[in-house]
Amino acid sequence: GKKTQTAWLYDFLLDPHPVRPAAVLRMPKFNMSSDEARKLVAYFAAVDNAVHPYQFDQRTRTEHLVSTEAERPERLDDALRLTVVVCKQCHKMGDFAPAGQPAAMAPNLDRIHKRLRPDYLRQWLAKPTSILPYTNMPANFERNQATNQNLYHGTTSEQLDAVTDLLLNYDQVMKDRATISKLVEEWSPPAVPGAATPDAAAPDAADAATPPATTNPDQPEPDPDQ
Repeated sequence: GKKTQTAWLYDFLLDPHPVRPAAVLRMPKFNMSSDEARKLVAYFAAVDNAVHPYQFDQRTRTEHLVSTEAERPERLDDALRLTVVVCKQCHKMGDFAPAGQPAAMAPNLDRIHKRLRPDYLRQWLAKPTSILPYTNMPANFERNQATNQNLYHGTTSEQLDAVTDLLLNYDQVMKDRATISKLVEEWSPPAVPGAATPDAAAPDAADAATPPATTNPDQPEPDPDQ
């Protein structure tokens, strides 16, 4: 319905998998056909009066991120810092898992961009109990209560919008922060003093392919006038 994206829900109905480690009940696998899953997705959207199929959202465009970053430099960096510090108590995030029993952990934040619709995500972050009254999710963005200014300096609404944008674009944001060059530098063994460098140890391909020129001392020099 209004909560999940069409493509994610369709795949989930065909291949259910754990989303909330703390949930006791698990979605059973009904072995339904693709057509049955498609009809169920359409039904859930109709019941919730949600747009179907899920449409592209402006907040996931590169242009939106660039323009907001120009208005507020390091916006996503600060949003990531705020998210890591505030959410690390319960949520998994990429290769990080909070301490405690796995069954007590909250959903992995690196999958939200594929699962939740933007408007639902923002409402959930703003006031979780407005959607699920018995949730353990705290309200980290109370209206008119500017907190965590050391992590993200701005109003509560600005913090909320920035974290929403971060989670909606989590894959792209994290991809930009992990380059192959840095990994090569980090994982390469340290250089041994006095050891030949790869360039010095290996001859150039063109040189290796061309045999060195040889001269026959008994062969007369060619006449330049001929």
